[in-house]
Amino acid sequence: QQSPDDMDLSLLPRPDLVAQLAKMAQNRVTLISAPTGSGKSVLLYQYRRQSLPGFPCISLKLHQQDKDPILFYRRLALCVRQQVPEFTGFACLQHRGADSQAQAQLATDMLVVGLRQLRQPLLIMIDNLELLARTEWLPSFHLLLELSPANVHWILAGRNTAALDL
Repeated sequence: QQSPDDMDLSLLPRPDLVAQLAKMAQNRVTLISAPTGSGKSVLLYQYRRQSLPGFPCISLKLHQQDKDPILFYRRLALCVRQQVPEFTGFACLQHRGADSQAQAQLATDMLVVGLRQLRQPLLIMIDNLELLARTEWLPSFHLLLELSPANVHWILAGRNTAALDL
């Protein structure tokens, strides 16, 4: 299977959808829900390339291991840190405990504090979001979205996202 980076994106131009995403940038959260193969990943890639040159943008494609809250939050925090070196919301995400809900809540709190310290806008795009459905720590992810500051915009993409209750 090709990744969006390997594709000739000129074959799949979606200027209207890219423009719609750009208009939604003032919203805190944008949800893209569509069936497998409909082009969600390509749309995110095109949006990032065409609309956001030089803009701090995290693009995270979820995998099965991201169902573990600490692995997910650590990955997310490290991606933010790569784009925004002054980001501090990940210092204790190295600790793993048996209680995934408590660990997810701690990680959420730390990420929110770190994100609130950022002054510049930040876009966080998460693809394959359906992998978080039915995880016991999903409420902490909802809280992260809810408590993120206004300068952080989330674009969440996946299929069967109704189970996420967003």
